Amino acid sequence: MVPSQMLNTRTLKAVWLSLLVGAMLLGAALPATSTAQGQEIVVTTLADEAAREIVDAWIAAYGAQHPGAVFDVTYAPAAELLDRLGENVLLLTGEMPDDLPVAYECGAIGAVRMLLPDLAGRYLSSEDCGDDLSAPAAAARDFLKWVTGPDGQQVAIDLGLLPSEVTVTDQAGMTVTVPQPVRRVVSAYGVAPFYVYVVGAGDRLVAANYIGIRDEQSVAAMMRLDPRFDEISQRISSMNQGETNLEEIAAVEPDLLLTSTRTAWLDAAGELRVPILRFEGETPERLKEAVALVGAVFGPDAAYRAAQFNAFYDEVLSSIRAQMTGIENPTRVLFTGTEPLRVASGGMYQTAMIEAAGGVSVSKDAPGSGWQNVNLEQIYTWNPDVIFVPTYGGASVEAFTEDPQWAPIQAVASGNVIQLPRLTGPLDIPAPDSIIGIIWMANKLYPGQLDLDCQALTTEFYNRFYEYAITAEEASTLCS
Repeated sequence: MVPSQMLNTRTLKAVWLSLLVGAMLLGAALPATSTAQGQEIVVTTLADEAAREIVDAWIAAYGAQHPGAVFDVTYAPAAELLDRLGENVLLLTGEMPDDLPVAYECGAIGAVRMLLPDLAGRYLSSEDCGDDLSAPAAAARDFLKWVTGPDGQQVAIDLGLLPSEVTVTDQAGMTVTVPQPVRRVVSAYGVAPFYVYVVGAGDRLVAANYIGIRDEQSVAAMMRLDPRFDEISQRISSMNQGETNLEEIAAVEPDLLLTSTRTAWLDAAGELRVPILRFEGETPERLKEAVALVGAVFGPDAAYRAAQFNAFYDEVLSSIRAQMTGIENPTRVLFTGTEPLRVASGGMYQTAMIEAAGGVSVSKDAPGSGWQNVNLEQIYTWNPDVIFVPTYGGASVEAFTEDPQWAPIQAVASGNVIQLPRLTGPLDIPAPDSIIGIIWMANKLYPGQLDLDCQALTTEFYNRFYEYAITAEEASTLCS
């Protein structure tokens, strides 16, 4: 349950509201809720009495941008709201349970959106049975998206209910102050866009480098997740850890820049006078820390979604760990890179993934935090049970199975050289999607021995954290 806390209230002056509405009209707007021949869409709303001031302000500002939506609001004490849901399609309360006390024979209930640290919202409809929402429910959904976005955050900032800046410590140990709200983000680090999507701020990306999305299939999949992918990924002519075009970055006027701690041009980037967050996430804990860090700078809903992802990640790992207690001999695994004799060192995320999936990485004692070159004699000594092959750099199963020198290796002899699946980016990088890679690994290492429904968990992951309705075929491909 979302914790309840009374909001500080103050009188909302008419002059302030008129200035706010005028300012919001100049701001960026979401696409207007569609109406039939100009007909108004009435959103029946039940709201916490303690939040009246901010709710009135949000509705006024939103209505200036979306005149087709009209909100019929009933205010009541938080303790009474759940008993009065009725036919309302929008609920705003400081006491939001995970499961609402409604039972629709055919209906829709939206996910929890955190509008403030102590105020949540959900849309609900008793008449939506298919994939498309009714106009009032769609309008309620769009309103919640707007409130948790930059324009809605600005209204709350002006009322003193959200901070005008957030100070965090990034993964390089740097203290960074980020003015609020963040509207325009550039990600030079190829993993970081996935952090941004998972916390619900993908629409704020204006330029980004995406790791490993080069081939036609992964590009097409990424376009399904974000139709702006081509625009975002091609906006800067050169942007990676080694080099970038700072003039082009400056031209898109970012509020925030996301980079790796290893980025070579960080000193020069100071000329942009833009807050920079640096990331380094080669362990599960660092991955969760990175997601939480991104969540912290995009507002309360992003912070909530980050916490939700981290809990999902932990639950999956805990489930695997608990089921491993009955398995006496963990599977011995070799994770190779772009060449068969390039292997994951002990400091790499791939090694952590193998361990999380219940396996033992035979190269875990290899020093460093990058790929290490070894000789075939070392492979013979390790003699792994399974070899995992990545989906990048031309790596292939055939490089092992068609080379007679590899024939004596147990993994090759038993047919257990397996290439990871993929939808968009690689599943073996320290990105949120790697949880699907861990689930896939666990099922490959212990087929039929674990209660771990890959397709159900994959569907839940993309529905919850990307808001993407992954198809059964796509989920099956990721779990094959």
